[in-house]
Amino acid sequence: MYEQELGALLGAAQARNHRATVICDPALFNSVSWALESYSHGYYACLKSPQRNPPSNSSVVSFSSYGRVLGETVDYVVYEAIGFYDPNALAALADTVRGGGTLFLVVDKGRPPVYHQFDLSESISVLIPRFIRKIESSDLYAAVGSREIRVSAAFKVVSPRTIGVFKSFDQRKAYDAVLRWFTAGGDVFALLSRRGRGKSALLGMVLRELCLSGKVEGEVYVTSHHPTHVTTLLKHLAPASGFDAALEWGKVVELGGASVVFESPKRVPSSSIVFVDEASTLPFGVLVNLITKATRVVLSTTNYGYEGSGKSFQTRLLNWITSSGRSLEVKELFEPVRYSAGDPLEEALTNTFLFFAHTPRSDAMGTDISDLSKPCNIMRLGATDMAQMDESKVAEVYSILTEAHYRNEPRDLSIILENLKSTTFVYTLGSEVVGVATCVREGPISHGMVEAVLRGASFPGNLITERLVARSLSAEFAQLVGQRVVRIAVKPPYQGRGHGSNLLKGLEANFKDECDWIGASFSADYRTVVFWFKNGYIFPAVSWSSNRHTQHPSVLCVKPLSDRAKRAMRSSVDTLRAHISSQLHRASADARVYAVIVKSMSDGERQMKLSVGLINFAEWSLPVELIIPDLAQNLFSLAHKFTLPEVESMIRLIQWRSSASDSLRVKAALKRILHGPT
Repeated sequence: MYEQELGALLGAAQARNHRATVICDPALFNSVSWALESYSHGYYACLKSPQRNPPSNSSVVSFSSYGRVLGETVDYVVYEAIGFYDPNALAALADTVRGGGTLFLVVDKGRPPVYHQFDLSESISVLIPRFIRKIESSDLYAAVGSREIRVSAAFKVVSPRTIGVFKSFDQRKAYDAVLRWFTAGGDVFALLSRRGRGKSALLGMVLRELCLSGKVEGEVYVTSHHPTHVTTLLKHLAPASGFDAALEWGKVVELGGASVVFESPKRVPSSSIVFVDEASTLPFGVLVNLITKATRVVLSTTNYGYEGSGKSFQTRLLNWITSSGRSLEVKELFEPVRYSAGDPLEEALTNTFLFFAHTPRSDAMGTDISDLSKPCNIMRLGATDMAQMDESKVAEVYSILTEAHYRNEPRDLSIILENLKSTTFVYTLGSEVVGVATCVREGPISHGMVEAVLRGASFPGNLITERLVARSLSAEFAQLVGQRVVRIAVKPPYQGRGHGSNLLKGLEANFKDECDWIGASFSADYRTVVFWFKNGYIFPAVSWSSNRHTQHPSVLCVKPLSDRAKRAMRSSVDTLRAHISSQLHRASADARVYAVIVKSMSDGERQMKLSVGLINFAEWSLPVELIIPDLAQNLFSLAHKFTLPEVESMIRLIQWRSSASDSLRVKAALKRILHGPT
């Protein structure tokens, strides 16, 4: 079926070294999938299991496991978007297709899919129709419908930009730059680009040259988040070795006088030379640890791609490296090598998911705070409003989020545009957008869901509600309606001037008559925790595990707005405090962070009488270790009367991680309670 038309499309893609896109009705996929038989290998992507027959030369990849194929290159991808889709998986898997290959998007254009994590009844489809429109305005696609096929297959001669073994001038220049850096004795080299620029291949060629030339001897380590992320590097390190893609940690390649060890990040020893591929997929803390203990490090990472924006990698990690006193050299690759420049699929993905959304240059650059007299305004927009907004305006709003967060993904854009439970607040000074907050409505949840949550189940979309029900062992929170702040950000030039707090106050004013509480869940770094605490939020829950990207535990913060929310919090506060107390000895968070959390949940309602032990410690010379049980038992009552630094010292004492100054600070605080300020 449609042999001539599809043959012309695939021929044009091969001639141009660009990727073709076929948009195919699900009912017709089995009739046209013959077009994929000429290829060697591809992926068939689906939500869980295929609803159509995957080609025999394909590997099935579920949406949730897309991370396993990062850095791979295949001839084609079939993306089954029947009813549901995952925006991260679409962006990631489409980027694995080589030039001359094909993306098959299997979709019913009359019933476009929604993101599978949203409530079906409260979501709309925006990004897939937008992606289709952008593809159908290109010159290399086919739209296969029930009665016709529309094809645009313009032939163009694209001259390959190869230089010997290198596939671009960029790749050759970066190769020379890394070798010069290594010879000069530099500490850290960072290689950045968006996907398809040949970073992994380049690392393999560099490492091969270093080994064969004798510039490295002994053990050299290669690591990443998953072994599959370094298979391309391996192929270019030892092209004749015959290693297949089933690479496992612990593999050793002997080359020249060196042993190249492929190992997990946790098993890389100190004082090593380390090559880290796909660095942005590793947690920030793991990268810091690798760089700290290694003698020399080469980092390669994607700064734009399925992750959305890697700007935080370029700022947070690279700034940390320079501030740590280690030398840093950065090289960015621009020319694609997986396909030729001007690829229409790359352009459609970029413009759909706003990978290159930049904030306009701020009027505040170099301006003194006192000169900022522009009127501020907060505009409230629902998902439908955002979806109907001019795309350039959406990009301006979204860019503020991509610059502020360590990891921004296509899923974040989906929340703003496709989740009808979401609300976006845009904060402007004059005509300039300087702040953005996105919220998602939670609750109430049904009795059946409450019972399931209390047994350990979890459902998408009610993160704070579920955690409060599970931690308090009470159904009171289940009946409440809340707004979870998913993202809040202010342009860097305006940060620290109170605009984030103003935005949050405006958000609260908008919701005060519509919901019972406002809250957020985020990684517990000290600066963020203090921001919410200063704005009147309490922290009723801390996770037991750390976020894999930030290495901090996640925390929940909540501000009860309604009387029934305040009653629910009061009736459950003792249970919630007990959970926090039980976690102190794990020290999964900084003591400063725990001090803010405990202070927010402090008990000012009960009359507190100091125990004999606490009095004797304050007044006499009772050893501090003898009053630690009293401190733990009265933690929240004492926190009400202690300052934040005093609470921090008390927590370190309870954790048995204190110094002499902590003991003196707590002693002074107890004396103040006994005798009043001096």
